[in-house]
Amino acid sequence: MKPDIVSTPLLVFIAVGIPIIVGAIVYGAILALTGRKTFGSAAGVGVSPAVVRSFVLLDAHSFLVGLLLATLATAFVTDVIKGFAGRFRPDFLARCKWSAELNACTGNKKDISDGRRSFPSGHSSESFAGMTFLALFLGTVWSRIFDVEGSVWGRRTRAWRIILPFAPLLISTYCAISRYQDVHHPTDVAAGAALGAAIAAIVYFFYYRV
Repeated sequence: MKPDIVSTPLLVFIAVGIPIIVGAIVYGAILALTGRKTFGSAAGVGVSPAVVRSFVLLDAHSFLVGLLLATLATAFVTDVIKGFAGRFRPDFLARCKWSAELNACTGNKKDISDGRRSFPSGHSSESFAGMTFLALFLGTVWSRIFDVEGSVWGRRTRAWRIILPFAPLLISTYCAISRYQDVHHPTDVAAGAALGAAIAAIVYFFYYRV
């Protein structure tokens, strides 16, 4: 068996590490802007910077919990479906090492068992869960900070408000495609991507955005 293009540690970094790093940068920047006259709707209305900071930190906590909830829920649902579906991976025969004499598989039992867990792709679902959550977050933050009616920032950042949220999805798409190149059917990859994106969207809108 050849090594995975996207290893498990790299998958964890993509699904959880990158969103946390980006979130830390975003919230750090927002905290640095707190108290300036140009900062959001708090400018000119007498809102204490300490109050603004407390709301920012509370939002950061919700972001972190929401991200972990999305990725863990995706991992759980994916694992359950894999167990029930029991679909063979494309390389199952190589894993099985079928013996006509014994009328049974002679390969490594762990590899054989894993060979029956093709649908859906775990790498695809996890990467899309983390990156979809991050994409929604970036879209929301970008609108909150720069989408000010009639402002120069609002006019200059219209294109970026479309481009920026889609950037994380390029990473998850690469991760998903790599699974097709490794040990998955195209439908495994597509189902995993749809599952991860759906769970992340549900968690984002029903937990983080509440």
